[in-house]
Amino acid sequence: MLNAVHRIDQQLKTAGSKPALVFPKGQSFTSLSFADCRELAARVQTALVAKGLQEGQSVLIAIELSPLLYASIIACARLGLTVTLVEPWMPLARIEQAVGLLQPKAFLAGPIGRLWGLRVAAIRKIPHWLHARELSIAAAQEEQCVAVDGELPCIITFTSGSTGVPKGVVRSHAYLGRQQEVVSRSLQTSALGPDLVIFANMALENLAHGRCSVIVPSRWPIKALRSIDQLPSELSPQSLVGGPSFLRLALNHLRLPQLKAFFIGGALSDCALFESALSRWPEARSIHVYGSTEAEPVAFGSMRDAVAKSRAAGYYQVLFCGQPTEGMSFHQTASQTWIAGPHVCPEYLGDEVSNLQNKKRDESGTLWHRMGDRIIASSEGWWYAGREQQAEQDFYDEQRLYTALQSSDAMIARDDNGGRIVYCSEAKHHRLAIQALWTDTTEVRQAEIKRDRRHRARIDREATRKGRSWIVG
Repeated sequence: MLNAVHRIDQQLKTAGSKPALVFPKGQSFTSLSFADCRELAARVQTALVAKGLQEGQSVLIAIELSPLLYASIIACARLGLTVTLVEPWMPLARIEQAVGLLQPKAFLAGPIGRLWGLRVAAIRKIPHWLHARELSIAAAQEEQCVAVDGELPCIITFTSGSTGVPKGVVRSHAYLGRQQEVVSRSLQTSALGPDLVIFANMALENLAHGRCSVIVPSRWPIKALRSIDQLPSELSPQSLVGGPSFLRLALNHLRLPQLKAFFIGGALSDCALFESALSRWPEARSIHVYGSTEAEPVAFGSMRDAVAKSRAAGYYQVLFCGQPTEGMSFHQTASQTWIAGPHVCPEYLGDEVSNLQNKKRDESGTLWHRMGDRIIASSEGWWYAGREQQAEQDFYDEQRLYTALQSSDAMIARDDNGGRIVYCSEAKHHRLAIQALWTDTTEVRQAEIKRDRRHRARIDREATRKGRSWIVG
């Protein structure tokens, strides 16, 4: 059967009382078995069927990270409904565009989601509003998982981008199935026990393989983190999937005594951070993952190897990406990196400008995706060489800067005349080190180095430049 949640559906029916989802909360936690998830998904499916929703129609979901969110996604996918997710912090005009493009037939939301929805005219026009409470108490009668066309969109996420139109990233049923296969084959996680995750989509991958996910609350509260070490043995994480910022938090606040593997990606990491993790969990399998929201993973390899090669090359950060995943193709044009493979997302929905810039098909019909990164392919593997929009020399100069400062809390920008500006969170303290690198007219500014919303790791260069800063004399 072709349906993105068919494997999940099989696990819900056979795994029974085995733990499926764990949500730490303060000093305690909520745990759901596969049987519990099955019943909750059936309740949501019953409520959707009662509204007369048809295969191919869109459903907008604004439910907080919770068991009900996963049950709602599973129930929608079973029926061939397209789950639509919109970043709530996007400007209202862009949310209007995104919702107007798909014209959802139903809006599933909790109290906070409903308040958010009332602010948007396009959401107020959605015919069916289903409250989280209504979904939770519906009779658990419907469980049918329908076969669908592989190209039918299963999940569409609208994220804020650089263009005036919200970028709709489409994940079809066939694509999600291929991604499950690639993740399982590349990272070999299926034999591990509970997985500590900060990326919501990884919990769906785990459900498909009968694995338990310990899901960290979105704001990573310290109390919730500390409660993870208090989980009973059968729920204690054996693996960790996250980015460098979360890894740093885990090193500071978690012991994770049963950890057998950790997978870190999503942004550049300092070599020293990986070295600390390797020292803390020396027996655990450690993988450095390079990827994209629209193709994960793209390349991966041993964290120890990545650190050793990056250190040997004189870099402060881990720039060695490892080997490309099986089936991944790559070519470089000028400074642009294009990839193709079984788990590359199709064209964007409702953003032809971005499609022209970032997607293309060759004569054979193969879809290529532009990463936005510079990659150097060598005989030993792939190396990261910065974002396209940053001058290559500035990228490598930043690595020199980080080594001099022993910190990556800094960045290089250019003024209108091409002059170098160094933004640094401790500019007064580091001024002499910076001036020792460049004896020209480099300007040094003290500023808060702002990070991206998703991973809290990648430098948000535009926000840093626009933020409060002052010249250091």
